[in-house]
Amino acid sequence: MSVEIYHCSQKLFKNKGIFVAGYLYWLTDGDQILMFSPKDELSLLIAVPVPRAEYRSIPQMCLGEYKGKLCYVVVSVDGLVLWVLEDMFNCVDTGTFSSSRPARGQTSVISR
Repeated sequence: MSVEIYHCSQKLFKNKGIFVAGYLYWLTDGDQILMFSPKDELSLLIAVPVPRAEYRSIPQMCLGEYKGKLCYVVVSVDGLVLWVLEDMFNCVDTGTFSSSRPARGQTSVISR
């Protein structure tokens, strides 16, 4: 049993947790995601790719799973963005899909 105590000053969003590849993740009310490994009893705060303050409106966020990895989805008036976490310990993410709000009848997709 681990004796580690991890202090997180942010609150967790209710019903915003997910279990992916052996890890539990929760969105916080800050610009971070809380990760917990039940196997190793290890916790970690992961910075989100883009802070909320950089959006023109208040975005809606959620966590999901994409190809066995954690994904972070942001929807705002600026469009929809999906990031996939490649390496949680080095905070490396892949911008998998981004779409600005297209004109009616048009589609806009940008990958990085």
